[in-house]
Amino acid sequence: MKLNYYRLLVTLIAIFSMGMLHAQRFGLPGIHNYTRAEYGGGTQNWAVEQASNGLMYFGNNNGLFEYDGAHWSVYSDIGLVIRSLCADDSRIYVGAYNNLGYYQEDANGKLIYHSLNPLLKNRISDFDEIWRIHKTSFGIVFQSYRAVFIYDGTKIDIVYPRSKFHFSYYVNGILWVYDETQGLMQYREGKVRLIPDGSVLSGSQIWAILPLNDDQIIIGTAKNGLFRYDGEKITAWDKPVNALLKKYQIKVVLFAARQSVFSGRPMLNESQIREMSDSGLVEFGGHTQTHLDLTVAEEAAAEAEIRANKQWIENLTGKPCVTFAYPFGK
Repeated sequence: MKLNYYRLLVTLIAIFSMGMLHAQRFGLPGIHNYTRAEYGGGTQNWAVEQASNGLMYFGNNNGLFEYDGAHWSVYSDIGLVIRSLCADDSRIYVGAYNNLGYYQEDANGKLIYHSLNPLLKNRISDFDEIWRIHKTSFGIVFQSYRAVFIYDGTKIDIVYPRSKFHFSYYVNGILWVYDETQGLMQYREGKVRLIPDGSVLSGSQIWAILPLNDDQIIIGTAKNGLFRYDGEKITAWDKPVNALLKKYQIKVVLFAARQSVFSGRPMLNESQIREMSDSGLVEFGGHTQTHLDLTVAEEAAAEAEIRANKQWIENLTGKPCVTFAYPFGK
């Protein structure tokens, strides 16, 4: 057993050394980091997608950004933060706050936005952010925490959660949706249905679903490691990495302004902040009360914004607020 281990180790070292020699001979591929000043974007990019023609698209605080390898184009006509993207032939589907639709080129090659909201026919108006878009065998799926919208090219069907959706995944030709109180569900025949054993994952916060093979999936949770689903049962994935994932959880730090400068409303409400803080996976840092540009603010106003925001976060979470991020990256 040890001999096989050492043979594997020597083989890996040899491959690595050959790769290093190759890199030294031919050089490493160049990487260019584009600053916000170069592409004219906001502080955050929420989604990245490549179309079939090779063009890159980015969902940004300032709208949809297109990059052809040399030039940037900005489409901010709908005036919303673009949270999600999906490229399908000549269309770039986009999701935003209470808005779903797509961009498509006109005769002059300019992208024009087409809203799909009229197809909702007043069945729902306040569905919040569209966080995921999937291209599936049965249409384009837009997913928010409050509903799933399925667009078949002519109409939109709406599926509502039992409690609240978290995120969705399209894996092995199946749309998987996580309901926070019910557990893991599948979309079938116009409804989301709890899978066998799906309630085992209730409250587990699913963050990833990956194919293990054509019939089985691996489910990644925030606190409880990895699980395998074989179509009948959900079981803990019996691999050494699972214990490591459960022991060394990756913690997230979010910087919360009380009011968003982009929409005039908070990106997270107070109950969501408490819930995320109580999970132990998320720490909240300061970001001023109103996302104030501190480089142009009076000293007294800047100090008041920072102090009030710190106090607000500590009152909400019951924990010290020890980190701070400057608004607008300044």
